[in-house]
Amino acid sequence: MTQRSIASLAVGAALALSALAAHAAEPFVTTARAVHKPAKFEVILEDKAAGRLVYYSESTTNDKEVQGRGLWTGSSRIARGHWDLTHGAGTGRGSVSVDNAGSTLNVEWAGICYMVGDKPRCSGGWNAVPGSGTGKFAGLTGGGTWQGSPNAEGNFDEEWTGLLQQ
Repeated sequence: MTQRSIASLAVGAALALSALAAHAAEPFVTTARAVHKPAKFEVILEDKAAGRLVYYSESTTNDKEVQGRGLWTGSSRIARGHWDLTHGAGTGRGSVSVDNAGSTLNVEWAGICYMVGDKPRCSGGWNAVPGSGTGKFAGLTGGGTWQGSPNAEGNFDEEWTGLLQQ
């Protein structure tokens, strides 16, 4: 192999790699707000003397994306969780199924609840389950944080933000 053909191969490889790098996914921030409506509530353990409540819950919501690429605009979610609270404070973890016109994504989350005065607040983290996205969610990776609190109607107001790549 001549020096010219080696140089040509090197230039070709560099161009191919730069083209791939140009198509690499740029991270982007997404923020959405939602109001979760209770769909299921099953008590697992209740100890009134200790103020402890362990339960499984499901809720449904529609996201309102306020920042991002529009992936969550029009999406609906079913959130499932297992909570262990004592006097309103404790931990939870679960999963979320996202659907947007047939495009789907699975999300895992974990969080804590705590009291601020006499009002409960909750916050935590979430991540897109790798390889679970279809359609407009295909190849989506990343995660972020969430926070929320119960409202006067008995629903749960939530805002979440994430740094995602696709």
